[in-house]
Amino acid sequence: MKKRRLTALLGISIFLSLLMTGCNTFYCRSDKDSQTGLQIYSKTTSLGSIDNNFDTQRFSYSIYLTNEDSKKQYVKWIEPVLGDSFAKRVTNQDLKVNVNKPIEANETIEIEGELVFDSSDLSKQDIFDLEPYITDIKVVSEKVINVETND
Repeated sequence: MKKRRLTALLGISIFLSLLMTGCNTFYCRSDKDSQTGLQIYSKTTSLGSIDNNFDTQRFSYSIYLTNEDSKKQYVKWIEPVLGDSFAKRVTNQDLKVNVNKPIEANETIEIEGELVFDSSDLSKQDIFDLEPYITDIKVVSEKVINVETND
């Protein structure tokens, strides 16, 4: 009788443990699942000299901007936020990249930009040590919100 009761108690506790684990897993979402709006999931970058002049270098980047919302969003422009060490060397006056296009729901667009920086006193390793080149991306979008009137 005690064996039966102990087996039943053990079975119930295992069942409840599995049930609780299943419930917790159901409510756990990955970061991507819980994010909405405009997201960047991928980017590419490259470095190179300008016209074989190694005193100035070109940093090119492409970001892939995805609209995770259920409605399209209009993106006016983006601007990279630069790492401190890299920002001190960038010679561009304006970092903004004009986009001026809508991104449909669940659509991804590629946006390309280019920065020029002074590398006159830097070795190849010094240039790599300037990382992170870009830490964030500012996205300026435009959204029209319908205003209901009680006329």
